[in-house]
Amino acid sequence: MINKSTIGTIELKAMASSLPSYTKLGMASLLPHNKLEYKNDCILVDKINSKETEKRGDILSNRVSDSNVFKFDKLKALKRDDARNETKKRVIYIYHNKIDDTGDHKSSEHNVFNAAESTIQDINKMIKLLGRSLNVSKIIVTSDHGFIYKREHLENVDKLGTQDFDKSKIIETDKRFIISEQDMTLLNIHKFNMATTIDSDKQMHVYVPYADLRFKLPGGGMNYVHGGASLQEIVIPVLVYNQNKYESDLDRKGIEHGKVEVTVLDSHKKITNSTFKVKLLQTTKVTDKREPLNFKLALYDTDGQKVSDEKLVIADSTSDEPEERIQEVILTISSDIKNKTYNLIGIDDNPKALQKEIFEIPVVVDILITDDF
Repeated sequence: MINKSTIGTIELKAMASSLPSYTKLGMASLLPHNKLEYKNDCILVDKINSKETEKRGDILSNRVSDSNVFKFDKLKALKRDDARNETKKRVIYIYHNKIDDTGDHKSSEHNVFNAAESTIQDINKMIKLLGRSLNVSKIIVTSDHGFIYKREHLENVDKLGTQDFDKSKIIETDKRFIISEQDMTLLNIHKFNMATTIDSDKQMHVYVPYADLRFKLPGGGMNYVHGGASLQEIVIPVLVYNQNKYESDLDRKGIEHGKVEVTVLDSHKKITNSTFKVKLLQTTKVTDKREPLNFKLALYDTDGQKVSDEKLVIADSTSDEPEERIQEVILTISSDIKNKTYNLIGIDDNPKALQKEIFEIPVVVDILITDDF
């Protein structure tokens, strides 16, 4: 979507989120830091609480003085000149939270896929705004965590009890993880020492149910969850967008762009019948940067008058094989046509096209016997 609608270039990678894969730790981990600490139910980034957006701005500015932090809706609401002034920074962070806002509430968790689709649209629009209007040259899109969603009603077999945990030792709980000071081995539960990722004045272990099992805990929804160690929760995308200011930048980088090209095979054609076949080759396949081409094909005389019927040709093949990008079109010429040279012309069907004519090929009409003889 983004590749097709912009002249920028995209690279898609993946990385692993923090564990447990939940917002508080994920957001902190994505900020530049020397040290993460768990203290008083908060994640400290270089000794600053990272819970609020304003505090994250302080953390970022400590490392990059020329920086700024926004919530998505606030930046979107700014007038263009104000937005340009606010984003004239070396680094900016933009936080979008529609998916969690929808999925983390029992009343709305069933709408989480609509929220995910809406988020993709929002990000696409924001990349266009940042690249085209605000002159941002490089944009990285990622996430603090993934999620699991199960449409069906969860049965008891899908849930694990927490009776083996000493409540006085529990630090934090969620449907997909428990952080505790206890060190024990439990059936159907993974255990990880959090000392490898975060400092604390307490011994901390995170307990994560196998597969997509949930802990049986009160409150909130059960279908939309995150915090565990499944691939859906811990593998997160890293989309890197580089803005190209002009199409010449794509040329310089050797990236093909614009509409696909079409050529006529057997261009030295002689027409000896009232119907004739035109063989066309789409020379390049459709890609993120190469758009399909729709054009009208007909035979014209030297005065620009059509002397055949007109056919709409759609060149939209994505095949790597040239022979799979060949198509044949049959045209019928007028009954009163004379034997001489005409022009086979393809004209772009887009009324806004800057270059309307796709090709012009001379062909000789030499009909021995006409239909009405």
